[in-house]
Amino acid sequence: MTMGQKERRIWMIRYLLAERGIDVQSEQCEVPAGEREQCDLLRALVNVREPEPIDETFLSVESAYLQERLREINVTDSAGISVQLIAPRLWGSVIPELRYGKATSPHCNAMRS
Repeated sequence: MTMGQKERRIWMIRYLLAERGIDVQSEQCEVPAGEREQCDLLRALVNVREPEPIDETFLSVESAYLQERLREINVTDSAGISVQLIAPRLWGSVIPELRYGKATSPHCNAMRS
């Protein structure tokens, strides 16, 4: 059986909870029903996990989940964006000009020529 995103997410949550000694089948812990709550729980569990080796099956499920998330959220490839288009949006008034390859700020007169 091929897992969908919901199944992958729940599987990873259960795996990470079991790794911490928490039995999801008992009343000790319950996987949230909502997608947003599941995503938040998964992110929290991944963030607090110690950097230790993990099962290859988990890595495969995680990889498939993340690949599908990338397809869902419409990521823009930076290679196709011109600096002239994004610079004002990214830097705004924080870094209003670029000179000699160095970023300068109006608050840092010493760097201006």
